[in-house]
Amino acid sequence: LLHSDKKFIQYLEGDSKEILELYDLIKEDDRHKSVVMLSYGPIKSRNFPSWHMGYKNVSLDELNFQTDIDREDKEVFVSMIEGKKQNDDRGITVLKKFFESA
Repeated sequence: LLHSDKKFIQYLEGDSKEILELYDLIKEDDRHKSVVMLSYGPIKSRNFPSWHMGYKNVSLDELNFQTDIDREDKEVFVSMIEGKKQNDDRGITVLKKFFESA
């Protein structure tokens, strides 16, 4: 879970039926506005196998990655936080970089 004052990015792994049911609950929750599923599909193995929940607070004004990140990764992250759909695994790669040194 990455969040700023008003935006969240949450990455979920698990049974597709359970994920879609949870997504429906999130969309119906009045506390959430403009919910967007950025990406959905099967995975070969878990991307975050040792986690039950990861959490970081981020500010786009003071975005500071804990690892080397290039301009393209920053653009991918900004597009995700703006709610733009992702067409490949680049978004997952960027999310992992937030937790490499955690």
